[in-house]
Amino acid sequence: MVIVAVIVARLTGALQFLELVTFDRFLLLRPPEPMDERITIVGITEEDIQQAKTYPIPDREIADLLKRLQTYQPIAIGLDIVRDIPVEPGHAELTSVFRSSKNAIGVEIALPDRSGFIVAPGPALRSEQVGFADAVLDADGYQRRSLLGAHNPQQEYRFSFAIRLAERYLAVRGIEFGNGIRDPGAKRFGSIELTRVQPNSGGYVGADAGGNQILLNVRSGKMPFRVLSLSQIKSGKVDPDWIRGKIVLIGMMSFSAKDLASSGAIAGINPGRIYGVEVQAHGTSQIISAVLDRRSLIQVWGDGWETLWIAAWGLLGMGLGRFLRSPWKIWFGLLIASISPIAICYGLMLLGWWVPIVPVFLILVLNGTSS
Repeated sequence: MVIVAVIVARLTGALQFLELVTFDRFLLLRPPEPMDERITIVGITEEDIQQAKTYPIPDREIADLLKRLQTYQPIAIGLDIVRDIPVEPGHAELTSVFRSSKNAIGVEIALPDRSGFIVAPGPALRSEQVGFADAVLDADGYQRRSLLGAHNPQQEYRFSFAIRLAERYLAVRGIEFGNGIRDPGAKRFGSIELTRVQPNSGGYVGADAGGNQILLNVRSGKMPFRVLSLSQIKSGKVDPDWIRGKIVLIGMMSFSAKDLASSGAIAGINPGRIYGVEVQAHGTSQIISAVLDRRSLIQVWGDGWETLWIAAWGLLGMGLGRFLRSPWKIWFGLLIASISPIAICYGLMLLGWWVPIVPVFLILVLNGTSS
């Protein structure tokens, strides 16, 4: 009865919040990875805004930044700042820079908000130079999935900012972008297929899997990417190798600009709060690392295998209560047995597999103490 009750609770979503929180903690507690030096973030800080004396930043400053970055010969420059409306002075100059910068990628908001509004891309950018910055959020407001593609209100299929940046970087290495082979609805770079999120993937129950989504496997560690400021670029205090042949992401890194995202899996300045450009960097790095380094994407088991996994631990809990008659032996056995699935699930997460732990822990303790 306990086994059935726990499985039913999971299938109805009663345990989803706890599973998502555990998923975040496992990702956060992984050993730190080396900095991904293929990506450099140029953050526009509060100090930069004060120096520009215009909020948040005028077009002329962005145009000047783009021109300075181009001298270092990056493969791609991603501007994670919407520019659908001129921010004078310098709009004509920015438009001219966009026209001449074939490696520049701008952002749009392709999916309408509650009021039906979208945000158009910057001026003079071709369609292949635009990616959307739309995000899929869970009920707690945290971002655990990366939206790669979706249809806009005009039923045009649009690609994400991260996909566009990865596409340009990998194209230089002769790696083509296309549809999946095992799953035609997935996206693929070379032989690496980006596994789509399904409604019941991992700890999700009936999640909105619309568009093309993958689980976000963020890069662990406190310094996943090199971060420079606008003032550093303007003063020339940078090593050219930090930018040459790299992807450069430009974004607001000021709390007053409020370009923030929530994640429990990324170590940020404030608990759960990080800059939006950092999320874009993680999404881009995940794709490139999977293709070039064979870094694991987050995979999940099928529903049947997950149910068998949970039931097996429930039977183990029953066995402990049946065969270890001493209460002290039962509690000691439960302690050891409870540590084991946590260690196993954490180890599997290190390999890129998200396996249920909350229902396992719950069913093990309930069956062990009640038998």
